[in-house]
Amino acid sequence: AQVLFPGVSPEEYTDNEPIPAFVELVDSQKTQLPFQYYDLPTCKEPHDAIQRRFRQRKNLGSRLMGYKLRMSPYSFPTKVNKGCTPLCFVEVGDKKLNWLRKLVDRQYRVHLT
Repeated sequence: AQVLFPGVSPEEYTDNEPIPAFVELVDSQKTQLPFQYYDLPTCKEPHDAIQRRFRQRKNLGSRLMGYKLRMSPYSFPTKVNKGCTPLCFVEVGDKKLNWLRKLVDRQYRVHLT
């Protein structure tokens, strides 16, 4: 059974067409301090031209809370059998590594949409 939500229309993708993924805040249920995804030591944000190509959708909750969706560096091509592929390599120093360990201990999670 299909369920359509108000203000959302279904999208069709052709073979090998990338499905855009957006990142929101990195937050935790244990603490009240959220982080932007790109504050973490991750791959660089895609170029502006790539971001403009895909329409950023926000649901009502995201709009009311003031979240800014940003394009993620991940690509999900449709109907392609693809194994694990490295996206990029990031060098992480001791301070950043300890900070990332604390984020894991505090149960921070990344939200992709």
